[in-house]
Amino acid sequence: MNLEGICENLSCKAYNKRIIHLWGRRDFDFVYDQHKCVCPICDRFVDPIACAFARTWWKFSGTKIPGGGRWAEDVNSTWRYAGDAHHKFDETLSGSVG
Repeated sequence: MNLEGICENLSCKAYNKRIIHLWGRRDFDFVYDQHKCVCPICDRFVDPIACAFARTWWKFSGTKIPGGGRWAEDVNSTWRYAGDAHHKFDETLSGSVG
């Protein structure tokens, strides 16, 4: 799995650019593991805003907080296989997490 975010380190060559943190084939919790997402150039924390993967089985579970005074809802998926294509969660459609 790859995590994506924007580097906010002013002295980094990737400043204000989207970076990819190579997380690997292991679980990632956007609340408890987010501090482990770092820029591959400057090694500083990057707030993960999206994830993507290929050639692996995946699923998600969590709580969606829609805002606007609406109730939070539990969300989850069944196991899915990501083939050779690069499957990515689009944070503009689903909102960022964290």
